[in-house]
Amino acid sequence: MSATVEDGLVRELTARVSGQVLAPTDAGYDKARAVHNGLVDKRPALIVRCRTADDVVAGLALARRAGLEVSVRGGGHNVAGRAVTDGGVMIDLAEPEPVPRLIHAIDGTSFVNDPFEPAPLPDVPVEGSELLALDGAGPNLWAVGGGATSGPAPPPEGAVVRPPLAARLVGGAFEELSLSGASFGPADRLADVAAIPAGDEALAAVVPFVDRRSVNSKATVARIGPSGATATVRLPSSGSGRGAAARVACPAPNECWMVTWAGWIFHYSDGTLPPLDTEPAFEGTIDVYPKGP
Repeated sequence: MSATVEDGLVRELTARVSGQVLAPTDAGYDKARAVHNGLVDKRPALIVRCRTADDVVAGLALARRAGLEVSVRGGGHNVAGRAVTDGGVMIDLAEPEPVPRLIHAIDGTSFVNDPFEPAPLPDVPVEGSELLALDGAGPNLWAVGGGATSGPAPPPEGAVVRPPLAARLVGGAFEELSLSGASFGPADRLADVAAIPAGDEALAAVVPFVDRRSVNSKATVARIGPSGATATVRLPSSGSGRGAAARVACPAPNECWMVTWAGWIFHYSDGTLPPLDTEPAFEGTIDVYPKGP
């Protein structure tokens, strides 16, 4: 099936979008329409390589005006090739934003603030950072991550080399912190974060890329202050590893928890005894196993 789009509509769309608009005669068209299943050989009338939500809106508006079918491409792995329309308009979402916008506040159906963008670093591509976790306790809101492991930047089966990423909400916008006081490896990432209540600090799980999901490495947790001052501890302090840190949580200012990928749980406390639980269900001893006597 073949179809064409009026030149005037194509020029108008090209002027509106930040990405590329590709017709069948343009360089890069055949590469852009190719999907994972090499047997799929569909030819869109137009490919709109979208970088922003506004690009998507413009592409859909053109398709409606031209009366053409629309398909949407993400990763292009659908075996039936549904990402590619034959003779219609393909909305291509596989091309990354020129500068990744990792956090954006939404109120109802609208963005309401400037998005957070990682600070540029030498030898780190603009798409080389990713966020892995977000947590807050009242106004104490944190986001953490590290070098990207997906997208166009990382090497195969690897991560972009960059310092761990920590950002904190300050005055209605996220600000990236420069972490100091602790040494990190070239591929260390902050895989999870817990905002510590009634304060401005956070606890984060530090995981080297090679130790992700490891069940026998030692875990590392970092306590991060509002200025980026950081202190790390390896757990357990002696003996063999119990797995890389998987999740952290801080239900109280003086109480935090960490669980490893091997299922071990570590508890931090300043020694303050919690109040006695008076729930009647906990008054007696457990004398029945869950699966029988």
